[in-house]
Amino acid sequence: TISVDPAVRDEDYKGGDSNEDSWAIVTALRSQRDQTQVIKQKLHRLRNLGDDLSGTALYEVKDLMDFYRGDTRVLAACAGAIWGMAAAKEQKRIEAADCGAVASLLDGMRSPANQRDVDFLIWGVGCLSCLARGPDTKGVIGDLGGMEVILNCMSTHPNSAGIFEWSCRALHALVYMYDDEVEDGFVETTMTAIAKNVETLAEGNGISTIVKTMKNHISEGIAQSVAFNLLWRLHDTELDCTAKRVLKKVLDEDGLHVCVSILKARSTSVHLYGIASSLMYNLIAVYTVDHPTVPEDVVECLSTTLRMMRDNPDDEVLLEACSMLVAALAPHCRLQVKESNGLTEVVNSMSRFPTNRDLQEANSQTLWTMSYISVFFDYTIVGEALRTLKVAIEAHPDAVQLQINACAIIANVLIANSSQITSADIPVDVPITALTNVDDNAELGKEAGRALANLSSSSVNLTAKLINSGGLPALCLALDKASGDSVVGIL
Repeated sequence: TISVDPAVRDEDYKGGDSNEDSWAIVTALRSQRDQTQVIKQKLHRLRNLGDDLSGTALYEVKDLMDFYRGDTRVLAACAGAIWGMAAAKEQKRIEAADCGAVASLLDGMRSPANQRDVDFLIWGVGCLSCLARGPDTKGVIGDLGGMEVILNCMSTHPNSAGIFEWSCRALHALVYMYDDEVEDGFVETTMTAIAKNVETLAEGNGISTIVKTMKNHISEGIAQSVAFNLLWRLHDTELDCTAKRVLKKVLDEDGLHVCVSILKARSTSVHLYGIASSLMYNLIAVYTVDHPTVPEDVVECLSTTLRMMRDNPDDEVLLEACSMLVAALAPHCRLQVKESNGLTEVVNSMSRFPTNRDLQEANSQTLWTMSYISVFFDYTIVGEALRTLKVAIEAHPDAVQLQINACAIIANVLIANSSQITSADIPVDVPITALTNVDDNAELGKEAGRALANLSSSSVNLTAKLINSGGLPALCLALDKASGDSVVGIL
């Protein structure tokens, strides 16, 4: 955000004499406390210096925030000074909490009069985003009501791109443990603080405020990436009820159409497209529980998603996210998938990353969906798709869903009796292996049995291939499984 306020524009953000150290700056702050212009200049210098050899600078800045409680220009400079020192050393983040500087900053941001100064609030939430990057300070900021202050900044100034971005950064830092924050003896404390902060956002108006603000900044790619990461973090939990509750709140604020706007925007980067696709995939899963189909503008994202897959064939992360989204959309737009030659992109991504489990599960789900109704399927891709799936299954022998998908595809394509399918296209050992490993998985037994039943009655001559693959001994071993009835029929 570019401020046109002359008081902001004309400030000496360089901080004057570049030879001053923290000792000289602290001395000046103490001796010239009533000279506002000098105070602001010295604070800017302290921010740029990013060091506190005196060991007392944070205490002095805290006292200045209390003294200049109603002067947002001084408060902004104070926030910048804390930010600069805290970014340089983690110990300074802890010290800022211990000395009361965090509390004083939040008090200044709470003041209704101070909330009119957008520039100050940007410095404030930016400073909090830095302070929150520490195992000790996440809980302190949360306990002091910092999350509520940040959300209030967003709701008060929903059109400020600066507040939007730095608020999302601050909130994300409060609910995420970064790799460099993992320390012996602090993990449990940090996770407890994160859990409380997540609950604060999930239970209050946090999600509503975030999504509403996102609508005003569709073209702000970096800020949107942070916001999507934040929403992802809030529902990325082992507690299924919490995840659904968060996603439902996102849907209630029209979050599905926010994703649509992002995916359709020309300014959206590849990275942001992948994050937005992943969230949309999860939102569709919750949305379709209560709705038989998805909105038309959501379906329209299919063509853009397929184009992204085609234009970025080596981006594994993007292809995985797009594959999952296509799998979610396919049941609602089979004709569009066929007309856009979507299965070609699906199989191409499968072939490029054959051992990526999530990608293979998503794309094989799409193939299952499309092969269920023969007129929508492309039988020229069967061989390559099933060969790739076999590699994925061998790489992930415990991936039951992959085996279910593969067996279902085999069953569907065999029953179609397409002249384009040859015996070389069908890996008969996949359903045989699945059938012998069924155990208590009824769906796997059903699809494996269906595949082998269709195999035995197919016009494609697969009998010799089944025998030569060692299938008969394997089938005999499956006689005592739950799928024994299917095996008897095949034999």
